[in-house]
Amino acid sequence: MKLGDKYWPLPEVRRRTGRVRQICGVRAAQLLDGTEAGVRAIDLFNEKLRLTVYPDRGMDLGTLTWRGCPLTWESPTGVVHPTIVDTTGYGWGKGFHGGLAVSCGLENVGPPCEDGGKWYGQHGTLSYTPAADVAWREETTDTVIRTEVEGEVPGADGLSFRRKVSLVGGANVIWVVDRIYNPTAEPIPWMIQYHMNFGFPLLSEAARVLIPPGRPLPRDEGSALGLSTWDQVQAPEPGYGEQVFRHQQKPDPRGYAYCGIVNDSLGLGVLLRYPTGPLPYLWQWRIFAPQRYVLALEPSNCLVKPRSRAREEGILPTLAPKSAIEISLQVVVVEGREPLLRLKHLLA
Repeated sequence: MKLGDKYWPLPEVRRRTGRVRQICGVRAAQLLDGTEAGVRAIDLFNEKLRLTVYPDRGMDLGTLTWRGCPLTWESPTGVVHPTIVDTTGYGWGKGFHGGLAVSCGLENVGPPCEDGGKWYGQHGTLSYTPAADVAWREETTDTVIRTEVEGEVPGADGLSFRRKVSLVGGANVIWVVDRIYNPTAEPIPWMIQYHMNFGFPLLSEAARVLIPPGRPLPRDEGSALGLSTWDQVQAPEPGYGEQVFRHQQKPDPRGYAYCGIVNDSLGLGVLLRYPTGPLPYLWQWRIFAPQRYVLALEPSNCLVKPRSRAREEGILPTLAPKSAIEISLQVVVVEGREPLLRLKHLLA
């Protein structure tokens, strides 16, 4: 494995460490204070990356750091225990913790609605449903140290959601693989949006958002006011309202699209790779206000409309009986002048 500028064979790494966990590993814990009390937290880490996974919050991905520098935004709510939040109306936002990925769905993405005689709250219940069958592993071979966590979340209407998150020693990549399965004999609607939230110090006036080919569509009149500066980041401004843009990206030959954020002053960038087949839409959400200083990149399989309206318009995604869909995403942290230039070229 590569540590700094030197390659170390893993037998030599093991010879020089009491436990390879000091280089790359996984650690499980439980939050203890306030509204977070009782939430399980599992850290995956190597010598540069650290990511927290919350099994009790639908396997949501929390804080991501690089060499100790936070890359994600953390909400003032904290990681609220799911039993505290009422998800039937607009309660979803009362426990929206931020972090690398909060899952919106599976039964609804958008405002609350009634559909087929059943009520669905804002952004569904996936982020507030505890996972079962949670397992974390450290695997050491002669070529790699791999650490991962995996868990299954029972979804609404009979769907199941299984997530595996992994990283390896010496690497700058987080791998996320989700599997949504319909075990029933009937088609089931499913909606998902990956709410991936980046913040200070990655976000500053020196940062730029890179989403080829550009030319996004604003969601509303308020968003249209910021259309000319959609790729820029400004200082926090009191009263700054949310702005949302929809991007239509072209996939590469393997079916993946790329987007990211670069901060030249910090010498860091983040690249997101996602499949456009199951996730044909990319949303960009931003609020540049004090405390709510956040920009999210949001791959999605749907428009952000209540499922009732999506059904009326004939655009409600459904999963066929006894079928599954797998979604694989990668988050890559880029550091240094030359790697950042290559990233900008990729996203030009």
